[in-house]
Amino acid sequence: MYRVKDGCPGCGACTAACPVGAIAQGPGLAVTIGSDCVSCGVCKRVCPIGLIEKSPEEDSDEKTDSGL
Repeated sequence: MYRVKDGCPGCGACTAACPVGAIAQGPGLAVTIGSDCVSCGVCKRVCPIGLIEKSPEEDSDEKTDSGL
């Protein structure tokens, strides 16, 4: 799963690009990535200012799964 860091201007690039519709823009500029995120990384690739990252929980899970 991915998350949006502080400072998102709400341009909508990630929302438009998400293949499963997991990203929503709420009141103001609040952008949230829902639990239906499939971790494909499209949102991270299209963010023009690099404010989308993997959530720390997922990074920990990947390290555990790989035996690191």
